[in-house]
Order: sequence, then structure tokens, then C-alpha cells
Amino acid sequence: MSENREERREYVRATLSTQIRIKVIDEEEFQRVRPYQPFTELPFPPLTGENVADESQSGDDAQSTHILQWLIHIDEKLNRILQKLEPEQATAEATCLGETRNISGVGVKVVLDRPIPIGQKVLISLSLPGFTMGTFQAYGEVVRAASCEDKGEKAFEISIKFIIIDETEREKLIAYSFYEQRKAIREAVKNKENHRGKG
Repeated sequence: MSENREERREYVRATLSTQIRIKVIDEEEFQRVRPYQPFTELPFPPLTGENVADESQSGDDAQSTHILQWLIHIDEKLNRILQKLEPEQATAEATCLGETRNISGVGVKVVLDRPIPIGQKVLISLSLPGFTMGTFQAYGEVVRAASCEDKGEKAFEISIKFIIIDETEREKLIAYSFYEQRKAIREAVKNKENHRGKG
């Protein structure tokens, strides 16, 4: 019962319209980042992987794992700093830029000017208040793709499921989704009351 409630929390979606950067990654790069877990005891948890390091490791092996996680953490933070300092270069290197439609703890829906095939692994990056340096990043997989029209132009609506995401950041996304839903309900009630007052 509690697991179902937890799962429903993750699926709560919030409307979100902001620019998103999507980098298509190959299987080799994905397998490189997969073995590492979010290093949650750090003040700013990095985007790493989902699998927990082998608990049977001890001594030098365990220390090497922690050093590697720390290096990945530093590398991720440096990338974010460079993106802030050189936004034009970061944009030029991006595979594609798009606009988000909605977001939840499990995924994001975006509109792009080009298709991305179902099953393709991607690294997404977008600005969102409340996240480290104002940037949310996660690895995902395209699960749906359909052509659509956006501002009179042919476009593609892409649904991306998060497959490597820091759990602290997932919780922030869930909190954001609930906040936006409550805000929308309050605005709808206020508009209804205003309309009733004018009638």
C-alpha cells in the first residue's frame, strides 16, 4: 500500500516550460557512468549512477571507490560551472535544445525540432530553481516519440524516462510538482470566485 502511494508521488506531473539541453549518448558512455551511485553524504550530491558499490569491498578497494566517486563529483561540478561561465559554448556543443512541457519524479516531456529514436539514452540538463547552481541533470531514455506542431512548425514531442537520477534531486522534483499543482488549484479557485463575484 505504502509502495503504491510512493510510486504515485513520483508520477505527479507539473507543467513546466523552460529550455532543455539534450545530449545523445552512446552505450559505451552510458556503461561508463552506470556503476556509480549518488554520493549523498556530500554537500552537493553529484549525478552518478544507480548501483551501490559492493559492500564487501574493504581497505584500499573501498577507498579507491570513494576517491573515484569524489573525482566524478568534482568533474560534474566543474562542467556545471563552465556551462554557467560559457553558455554560448555549452549551447554550441549540445546535441539539441528543446522546450519542456511537463516534468515529474520519473521523467520529462519535451518538444524538439528533430526526432530522437525510442530507446536512445540521453543526458538532459535544464535550469530549475532549488537545484545545485540552478541546474538539474539526469540520464534518461526516450520512451515515446511523436511528431507534432509547435508555433506553426513541424516538431517532435519526446517523453524521456529518468534512468540515472540523484534521489535527493528526484525528491526535489516531486516537491516541485506538488507545489505547482497546489498553485494551479489555488489560482483556479480564485478565478472561479472572481468570476462568480462579477456575475
